[in-house]
Amino acid sequence: MRVDVFKYGFFLLLVLTLIFAPGCKRSEGASSASRVPGSPEEVVVDQDRCEVRFWAIVQKTDAPRMDAWAQASPALLGSRGGKFNKYFVFLTDAEVTRIHDALFELGARGKQVYRISEAVKHKGFRADNSPADYMLGDPVQILVEWDDSGHVKCLSYEDFFLEKITVGEAETVKSWTPDFVFHGSGVLNNKTTGCIACTHDCPGGIIGNNQYPLIEPIPVLRADWNKLPPPGTRVLIVIKPVPSGKIRAGES
Repeated sequence: MRVDVFKYGFFLLLVLTLIFAPGCKRSEGASSASRVPGSPEEVVVDQDRCEVRFWAIVQKTDAPRMDAWAQASPALLGSRGGKFNKYFVFLTDAEVTRIHDALFELGARGKQVYRISEAVKHKGFRADNSPADYMLGDPVQILVEWDDSGHVKCLSYEDFFLEKITVGEAETVKSWTPDFVFHGSGVLNNKTTGCIACTHDCPGGIIGNNQYPLIEPIPVLRADWNKLPPPGTRVLIVIKPVPSGKIRAGES
């Protein structure tokens, strides 16, 4: 129950903060229509809605988590051209650096960033864990939209995956409930993983799940193809930060 209250409280904070976010310019006469990217590589920055948007394609490969329970370091949302193309259920042609810069334009900030060599010193659950053992940054929500026979569907990124946990000696399947934060370390450390939204607290991407401490544990996940669009479907990825910073000078 304690976890549920925290989770609902987090999303309430997300909604309220998006309304009053300091990094997002909101004009009273803003159009209710959202602009979509004009090409597979384009990243749209919508300051009125405080959103970053880009296209991706759903793919199904023989990589872990696609069709069986597994732990794996790569993200499930990533950019083509990195090291882990086949691991991404959502594969985009938009560059990770451009997505990072777009979130920064909206005021999203990383607050605790580590190089891999430093991150390993903080990995895993320990009796003396502290906030120093987590990647910290502004919260983000990741949505996936697609056309389904003329109707627009929208689900959160995490809704497409199930998590297996061990309670006592029994294994239990549950909804995946990550806490995503923008930290930007993958770009700041010049990593070429292609990872955008990591499944665990990993410094190799730009968004991490700080539900757990750095590097480990890695959640045991499986794609839910009862919810996912068919492979080959084009989807719109929408990232909504809760920004603590201001729009960069010269941006509009």
